Amino acid sequence: MASCAPSPEMKRVAQFLRSVLPADLFQVCFLAGIVCFTIAPHLLWWPGRQNDNWSVRLNASPEPIGSYALQVAAGYGFLLASSAGYFFCLWPGKRPAWKVGLLVLLPAVLSTGATLAKFLSIRAGGYSVLYHRRSSNLGFSRVVTEVWLAGAGMQLAVFGIFLAGVFWIRLLSGERSRLPVTLGGDGTIPDMRQPAWEGAKRLMWFATAPLGTVLTALLVLPVLLLLSRATKGLSDNEWVWMDWLQKLIAALVALGLALLLAGRDNRKSLWSACKLPEPTVIIVAAALPVFVTLLPTVAHFLVNRAHWAANDFGKYSPPELLNYLPRPAIWMVGLVFGAFVEKVIFRGVLQQHFVQRYGVWPGIFLVGAVWAAIHFYSDMGLSDTEIVLRLLHRIVACVVLGFALSWLTLRFGSLIPATLAHWLSNVGIFSAHERAYPGSEWNRTLVWLLVALVLYRFWPLPQPAREESRETAADAQPASA
Repeated sequence: MASCAPSPEMKRVAQFLRSVLPADLFQVCFLAGIVCFTIAPHLLWWPGRQNDNWSVRLNASPEPIGSYALQVAAGYGFLLASSAGYFFCLWPGKRPAWKVGLLVLLPAVLSTGATLAKFLSIRAGGYSVLYHRRSSNLGFSRVVTEVWLAGAGMQLAVFGIFLAGVFWIRLLSGERSRLPVTLGGDGTIPDMRQPAWEGAKRLMWFATAPLGTVLTALLVLPVLLLLSRATKGLSDNEWVWMDWLQKLIAALVALGLALLLAGRDNRKSLWSACKLPEPTVIIVAAALPVFVTLLPTVAHFLVNRAHWAANDFGKYSPPELLNYLPRPAIWMVGLVFGAFVEKVIFRGVLQQHFVQRYGVWPGIFLVGAVWAAIHFYSDMGLSDTEIVLRLLHRIVACVVLGFALSWLTLRFGSLIPATLAHWLSNVGIFSAHERAYPGSEWNRTLVWLLVALVLYRFWPLPQPAREESRETAADAQPASA
């Protein structure tokens, strides 16, 4: 009789998944709810062009300014909820259940409820440009259906409240769910009470919480406003220089805040990580993103060329490779500043802690997951299906690309190669945006996956020694958020 025992490979996969997932799966629900609060205010909340009757009714309402003010206030409510949620994942303090209820769930419920009430008041009023009367054929179920289908923002907000609420109920009931978030694995994690790890946690919160982004924007905004006035009447070449200057100032402010939050111990280790590598290393770092950008593009051209040869030969002119190649713009040079700041935070500080404490594979995976979290709030005006696909792709892409960037950092002991590779990868993405085709993003991610597999297979990294100081998960600080 054949044995049903799992293979060694399946055991290793299961062990890896246990090592990178929270010890309590209800903590996953809480994290997923926070992600929903992060994304929800950037999505569709009011029907748009797909419902002209509703658009007229909304725009002709007696309080258009009040509707706009409500949306702004609701957005700040979700900002508070998501930022506080990320914070409590790292520093719950005493009475975490009350803190989660008052600063995470309550702002999200109030923002969702206020928006729902405003929606119902305008919808039931039946305002129109031509007439003003109260509709009599609008049942409650029909209005609720319209609210639910108005946009993905309401759906994601309700889903986030449900997920965070389930975890909050378990906190109140005194069951096994608790904060801070701890990783699974063998039930123990290293001692994380050193000052360097406290600085890493501050950086994690600053990078993932929307409040950190708002703080950076507020510090940079006055300078950017002054520069925007100076750009009026400038030529294209002068505008490019001003655009670079704006990106440089924003990056310097973010870098200053990151170094301040990282603490003295982490700042010391960053100096050695900024050394210039050898020229051959620079060539390798530049070649990888160029290869990843060009391979799917050339493959797409060859497929279309073969289709033309088989079906349209003699009818139309053949596809030309030049029309498929990405065309970088000079303004994309400024993207290097942001890439360097991200490398300082994720590869210079967080990576070394995660790798030393959890091993190479779980450590790099966690860095990629946290890196993906900083992009969660960049979705705007998407449907619910598009949100799921974009979110899934962003997580997979950041984790996969993160393995390649981590290999460059750990292999050569410098942040410069990973910064160069990340910058050129972004240039390739922006350059190929106008020539994108269905599935192009996933094809690029697949090529990065193949590159990472080749790098780790033929040039493996040395296994760093994990720190010996360990304590039980019950008394430990969080692993990630």
